[in-house]
Amino acid sequence: MGKPRFRPSKVFANPRHFGRVLYGEWASPNPLDEVETGWAIFQHRAAHTVLRELDNRNETIDDFARVLGEDVAWLKRNLYGQTPADLGDMIAWAFHLGVDVLPVFDNLAELRVHTV
Repeated sequence: MGKPRFRPSKVFANPRHFGRVLYGEWASPNPLDEVETGWAIFQHRAAHTVLRELDNRNETIDDFARVLGEDVAWLKRNLYGQTPADLGDMIAWAFHLGVDVLPVFDNLAELRVHTV
């Protein structure tokens, strides 16, 4: 099965917040289905941790892509939510950074968008 064709960053009102703003404003209405939304939120939180860690180390996404042996443009699309990253991608981020990047959620409600 190929990668799904959805844009995780669409979960936010401002897609540029993906990976950059931990608690950005949700899109209303949310254009993603329930599974895509949960995936997007999970990926966003992982990407946010990666980007924060790279910043703390004064490293760039380009540096990280070289360490991973990955295409820079592809990694940027994953970290900024333009394409869905799979669990294997996120585990590679964790292993190569040596920090926990996989988010922990207390309940399923945290993987859902709640708008007023």
